[in-house]
Amino acid sequence: MRFDVVLAASSSTCALLFCVLVVRAHSLRSDLDPLSASLSTYFTAPTRALMFFAYVLLAMALIAVAGEVVLIPGRPHVLSAICGGCCVLAAVNLVPVGMTARKQLGDPDVRSPAAIKLHRVCALCAFVLIVAAMQLAAFAMLFSADIASVESCAIIVSSLALVNLYFVVTSIPGPHYGLIQKALVGLVVAWLLLVSVSVIRL
Repeated sequence: MRFDVVLAASSSTCALLFCVLVVRAHSLRSDLDPLSASLSTYFTAPTRALMFFAYVLLAMALIAVAGEVVLIPGRPHVLSAICGGCCVLAAVNLVPVGMTARKQLGDPDVRSPAAIKLHRVCALCAFVLIVAAMQLAAFAMLFSADIASVESCAIIVSSLALVNLYFVVTSIPGPHYGLIQKALVGLVVAWLLLVSVSVIRL
C-alpha cells in the first residue's frame, strides 16, 4: 500500500474521531451555551480529558496531512513544503492550547497571566497556520493538469475558511463567537477529509 494513502487514511480517521469526541463533549455539557462557548471552554471539568484527547487527534490529523501534501505528485515542491510546515506548526500549537485552557468555570480565572496569554497566542497561531496551509494547498491545486471535483471543493472550503478566520478574529468576545469558531474548525475538518480523498483517488 502507498505511504501517502496510509497517511490519508490516518488523517481522515483522526479528523472524524475528533468530531465524534467534540460532539460527545457538547452533549455532556448542557450547562454551556454552544453559540457563545468556545471549544476551549469545554476543557473545563468534566470534559477536560475528552477535549484534550480530541485536540491530540486533530494534531495527529494535521501532521498526517502535512505528509500527504508533500507527497502529492505534480504540485510545486516549495508550496507543498511550506503547506506541510504550516500544518506541523499548527499541530504543535494545539498542545499548549489544551494544556493552558481553564480547568474550572467561574470567576476568578486562576490561571497565571502568562498561561492566559500563551493560550490565546497559541490558539490564534494554530488557526492562522491552518488557514495559511489551506490557502497554499488550494494554490498548489491550481497547478494540476486536471482539477477534480473533490479538489474544487477543497479550494472552495479553503476560501470559506479564510473569510471565517476574519470573523473569528473580529468577534472576540461576542455572543456568537463559539458558533463562528466551531464553523471554522468544521471547515478545517472538511478540508482534511477532502485532501485525504484527493490523495486516495490518485
